[in-house]
Amino acid sequence: MLPTIDAVAVGVIALVLLVAAIAIEIERRKLAANLGIGRRKYVQLRARFAALYDRSPDAIASYDLEGHLIHGNAAALAFLGYAPGEMLGRHYATHIAPESIDETSAAFERAASGSTEYLVTRFIDSQGARLDVLATVAPIVEDGMTIAVLATARDLRQIVPLEARSAQIEQRFDALFDGHATPLIELDAQGRYRRVNAAFERFGGASHAIAFRLFEEDVAPADLTTLRTAFARVMLGEHPQSELNVVRNNGESVSMRCSFSPIVVDRSIDGAYVALEDISEMRDLAHRERMRSERMRELLALAAASGLEFDAQIERVMRFGIESLGSDACFVTHVKGDAVVVERCVGATEIPVGMEIAFGRTFSREAFGTDVVLAIDDTQGGNWRLDPATDWQGWRSVLLATIWVEGVPYGTVSFESRRPRAGAMRFDEADRDFMRLLAALLGSAMERDLQVKRMGELAFYDPLTSLPNRSNFAESLRREITRATRSNAQVALFYIDLDGFKGVNDAYGHGVGDEVLLEVARRFDGVVRASDTIARIGGDEFAVIQSDATDLSIERLERRIAEALASPVSARNLSIPIGASVGIALFPNDATDTARLIEQADAAMYARKRSRSRRSDGAEHLRSTS
Repeated sequence: MLPTIDAVAVGVIALVLLVAAIAIEIERRKLAANLGIGRRKYVQLRARFAALYDRSPDAIASYDLEGHLIHGNAAALAFLGYAPGEMLGRHYATHIAPESIDETSAAFERAASGSTEYLVTRFIDSQGARLDVLATVAPIVEDGMTIAVLATARDLRQIVPLEARSAQIEQRFDALFDGHATPLIELDAQGRYRRVNAAFERFGGASHAIAFRLFEEDVAPADLTTLRTAFARVMLGEHPQSELNVVRNNGESVSMRCSFSPIVVDRSIDGAYVALEDISEMRDLAHRERMRSERMRELLALAAASGLEFDAQIERVMRFGIESLGSDACFVTHVKGDAVVVERCVGATEIPVGMEIAFGRTFSREAFGTDVVLAIDDTQGGNWRLDPATDWQGWRSVLLATIWVEGVPYGTVSFESRRPRAGAMRFDEADRDFMRLLAALLGSAMERDLQVKRMGELAFYDPLTSLPNRSNFAESLRREITRATRSNAQVALFYIDLDGFKGVNDAYGHGVGDEVLLEVARRFDGVVRASDTIARIGGDEFAVIQSDATDLSIERLERRIAEALASPVSARNLSIPIGASVGIALFPNDATDTARLIEQADAAMYARKRSRSRRSDGAEHLRSTS
């Protein structure tokens, strides 16, 4: 015999809420897995689900579509006399009396096909005793498909007289509905409000006072078609979910996930329950994730961009970071010992380029020289409030990382803002990854700039001695002759060839020879004036361009070159005497153009080398008389 319709209807209502809670639980798990967010809300929802399922006084069990037990709550285990784990995987037929198996199996199959069924059946507990129960079986639906069956059962002996029992159930349902933390709405068959719970009112939705108003009046016009489609489906017995923009009393539109469940009375659908979940923050987070992915792609494209000059690329990267992070300013610094030098700054700041700041008064000290990305959401929170860097700079949020150049910490790049970051805008690991990539891009650009400068140096400077090479020397001589022509001045050109240097290489090897050349270059560099140019123009050949030359300055430099080579050169525990032959040509007396002046100095040097009679002076000199 079936129970009265009112008792069954109340049981179905409670079951519908349980199914809705499970659907919300499933969706929350999916969101938590896919987005990695909402952990706190998930835990709260899991706790509420546990209160409905695990702690329910009614026996509740879930079965797969073949009828095998997936989970039973404590009441179900106690009802049948089994210990936890003993029933797992058993078929429902093992605890149904033979005389009830056909009716129960038919109800289970209909539930597996999407129908909610109620019946009186007979259980057999672990000791073989028979128990008459009031049972309800309903589908568990996900994405429009039945994935399992949920069953509830209550001992008929515990059912009190109908009037009192109905009142108790009604009160219990009211407490469950009104006290539930999830915003809930009950709609009639026309989509009008019957009632809403306190959580919906706290959300800022319609109140109890507006009964019989259409729910669609509180939904954004753009979502009305979606709402009407979902409502039509629920009135057909489905359990649709839709994302709708629900309008609060204050006019604010909030993104909500709405889960619809049909209300079944006398086997007819009388209306719908709607459970609402605020997903605006999730949407914001999802949007932020998309923006992060986009900015990563743009940053990588910026890194691959060609044709940008060094300064332009650095500034473009800095401005891109400001835009992507929503910061006010960006700084690139060079850490030099105990000082931090501001090399570049972009954005809203009065800090000048070139400013030196004590290392201990900057946020750089917290991360410089490490792979750590310093992320401060609010410098007025925690220990940061008293930090010396907070005290004078006044920034409220900071993101900072080390710039590495050729494996060595060079300085830092930081993005600062005068606004704190809160809620979804707090710095997270994606921001830190973005910062690491941006700092690496800046470091790579700096390395390329260094390489370009080195290539330039290789084109104009001798790689061994770092003195100007022959090309640089020739250009310097042309400039000096041009200047001397305008000012009616003299230029003296000294050509110096080391005597016996080939023998050093032959006797001791090129390693020793290079050390000798380095020392000779150092000595020569120490005897010329700051306005003069000394260059290495060949293997063992050097040249000096003396501007504004006079007889006195020429004589003085001749003497200093001789003195520079008067003492032997020490190399690898060897004492090696070095001499030199020097030829001098004077502009404009000896020649009036660059090529001729070089020829005259070179000829004078070789003439002296051929005619020298001794080496002991360390250097001999012959002034060209051409």
